[in-house]
Amino acid sequence: MRRWALAAVAAGLATLAAWPAAAAPAAAASPGAASPAVASAGAAISPITEFSRCRSQNAEVEEAVDSVRGYVYQEWMGCGHKIGFATSADGGVHFGNPVVLAYSYFGWDPSVAVAPDGTVYAAFMHATNEHQFPVVEASFNHGHSFSQVTSLVPAMDGNFGDRDFLTVGPAGTLYLTWDYGPSASGVKLVSSRSISPSFIAGDLNIVMQTSADGGRTWTPMVHVSSGFPAGGADSAPLLVQPDGRVDVEYQGYRVPAGQSSRWAWGTATSLPRQMADRRGPARSGSGRTHSR
Repeated sequence: MRRWALAAVAAGLATLAAWPAAAAPAAAASPGAASPAVASAGAAISPITEFSRCRSQNAEVEEAVDSVRGYVYQEWMGCGHKIGFATSADGGVHFGNPVVLAYSYFGWDPSVAVAPDGTVYAAFMHATNEHQFPVVEASFNHGHSFSQVTSLVPAMDGNFGDRDFLTVGPAGTLYLTWDYGPSASGVKLVSSRSISPSFIAGDLNIVMQTSADGGRTWTPMVHVSSGFPAGGADSAPLLVQPDGRVDVEYQGYRVPAGQSSRWAWGTATSLPRQMADRRGPARSGSGRTHSR
């Protein structure tokens, strides 16, 4: 969700001082795996490193680690109401000057992932007068610039879009989930000073798109949550197992009955497994999840 009003004063990172600055971790490691510093007992925690260094507020920091090459990547909302990105080549002890992602003015919900070949993918949500949709940008120089930009614009005008999640499989395939609704005007929110905005009306669904060519082209949307297009679901983080299985967890709502459910999902053919059930408004980011 867009939460500029709830932004933090500064984006920063507490790192482990034991991370090897010059030598990369063992070659057997894979991107995203725990570094030797994280795994070692008694490693010292360094002071917080401020990496944003941009004017305006910052919020929703997302991180990815390339433990094979020793890079740490940070993506966040900030830098003049845009999406900022910063790179560390020494395990997060120092960061270079942040870059601003193209076409990210008033973008929201950043997501970042690293491919096995070291390519860095940064995603965020974007809105025009006709659409709300994810944008995926690719960097081939460890986050110093993003030369490839792809917008996943849906065919139907006037749609609702929110909260993208991005990951990369062991073979380099990209998987993207996001919240999709056929009508943005039908989605209604209620806000509070103490909690995230809550959905009180509208068709909300989890959809997935994949790319097998490094993010240049993407498959059409496939709905993950049941009941499309009135599924009642949002926020679907995902990961890919070493054997290629895709696990997706999402928040599921029973709207307008005022109930919400938590589910877990494993494969494209499995049935959702309910993990929890709670009553109340369908709050964005409150933890009601499905997985398939």
